[in-house]
Amino acid sequence: MSGENFFVTNSASGDRYLHSLRKLLSGAHAADFAVSYVKLGGWNLVQTELKRAGISTATTRVLATSQLGVTQPQAVEAIRDSGVLIRNYVGGKVFHAKAIIAYDGTGKPVGAIVGSANLSESALNRAVECGIRTTDPSVLDDLRTWFESLISDKRQTREFSDVDLEFLEQTWRTSSALRLRQAFETPIAAVRSGVIEVDPESLEDLFVTVAIPIATLNIDHAGNNIRNLHHLREVLREFPRLSANPRLAAKQRSDLRLLGLLARDNNLTALGREAKNRFRSEARLASLWCKWVARTPDAALDAINPRIRAFKRAADRFWTLREEVQRFFFDNLTKPSERLTLQCIELVCSGSAVVSALEIEDLRRLATVIHGPELPTPLRHAVDDYFENKGRRSWRDDDRRIVLEAWKEIAR
Repeated sequence: MSGENFFVTNSASGDRYLHSLRKLLSGAHAADFAVSYVKLGGWNLVQTELKRAGISTATTRVLATSQLGVTQPQAVEAIRDSGVLIRNYVGGKVFHAKAIIAYDGTGKPVGAIVGSANLSESALNRAVECGIRTTDPSVLDDLRTWFESLISDKRQTREFSDVDLEFLEQTWRTSSALRLRQAFETPIAAVRSGVIEVDPESLEDLFVTVAIPIATLNIDHAGNNIRNLHHLREVLREFPRLSANPRLAAKQRSDLRLLGLLARDNNLTALGREAKNRFRSEARLASLWCKWVARTPDAALDAINPRIRAFKRAADRFWTLREEVQRFFFDNLTKPSERLTLQCIELVCSGSAVVSALEIEDLRRLATVIHGPELPTPLRHAVDDYFENKGRRSWRDDDRRIVLEAWKEIAR
């Protein structure tokens, strides 16, 4: 048949499925996506291409499925929030389709891709995939008829309801953890030699839901001056006298402000005054600060410093981890030989509930790939920044234990 172009994408050669999608959408006015599953990283890439092509969310439709728990609930919510119609295939057969159809301004199909890729960051950006991009009129008419018959069939498809999303959250969490555990079933010897291959989509399930900014599990949420409880206590004890160096004094004031201890008028807040006058030990200071974080609304924390709200979320997540993981974290806090695994545990606490099912060996193996190319592209910069900045600091003291134990007491 005329008007067909077979393509193969290969991460080694730099070709990407995304390139073919971009060509398909160029000049189009509407688009339909029929995929077995969709993930947040993939949807973010698709949304960028839709904007690049000038295609409105009002003229975009997605047909996916909640079967098998592979579609990410976060992706469904993001698609709905963008104004795109997304429907859930709930028919009695397995929905395994992968097709994208582009239309002109009159609603006539002008091109399509039928291939192997679902809407995931891995499939669109790095995996080895193949497909056919076609402009054959008879093929396009058949595809349009097929898609319309499915998306309009209320017996087989429906909009994702809150009940669907709740069910999907449960099945996705369980199946994602299982897939990730299976991805790490590599001999320990291979891991130790640095030879490990992990399914990128399993990593995407774990990491694409990591919230930015990435949190640390201590009190290092300000700038580059006050990094630990001991230093904070010393600065508060001397306040309002600060460093004789004007630049350093300005940093100290900024850090106190970013921790909620100093008001904009450079006077201590109620929290700051109580911390200065009553709490001399690091443990009691951590308890006071954690109580303030716990009772302060998220919007108010964001107005002061978004990193504090990130800590709040991550500290909650830490106490949902397996007990063996928590114990490992506390037992090895100051051991340089375990630093990478410790950092990995801290990193995943900014992620979804999937991490709660991971065992310590899973996290050891995960630690071997978080610097590698397998990490989803949208998160790469944030993770690099974590390792270059706050993720490197305060591992020689006991701050993380003190702060986390204070948070646990408050959470009770």
